[in-house]
Amino acid sequence: CFELKGGESVLVSEGFENVASNGKPLPDGWTGTASGNYTSEASSGVSAPSIGLKNSGEYIQTPEYPSPVVKMSFMYRFASTATGSSLLVECMRNGEWQLLQKIEYENTKKSELDYLFDASENVRAFRFTYDKANGNMAIDDVAVMYGGQDTVFVSGRRYAERPYVVIR
Repeated sequence: CFELKGGESVLVSEGFENVASNGKPLPDGWTGTASGNYTSEASSGVSAPSIGLKNSGEYIQTPEYPSPVVKMSFMYRFASTATGSSLLVECMRNGEWQLLQKIEYENTKKSELDYLFDASENVRAFRFTYDKANGNMAIDDVAVMYGGQDTVFVSGRRYAERPYVVIR
């Protein structure tokens, strides 16, 4: 016996279309200290602009989502040689920030990452922080899926008696 809880899945995608060369304004609900943008196709995802993180410690943070996140993806590019630099990707689980991944500089190639989560992990927000030794960083097309229906078992492994019909 089980029941379905929750509602439809919601997909929110942010392409940073209104972010100017000073890194502002950030989209509604976002916070951060980004100091720039990139308007080139090479440093943007689907379309320009992208967020530019140009100083060590700069970050952008998503809003807190109303239901647990089940998927997150984003595009990133070290926009210039950034030997020794990294991008810290964190998630908020049960109200606490936890490191999800540390992405070390390898090259200036545009890359995309996808993360999957179980609703029981209760991931509600993300933060991207640039740890700069050299170079700059671009981030774009942050997509988050949250909500959705979940199967909640009321009683496990119960068998109902099978009714039978006698035909005469």
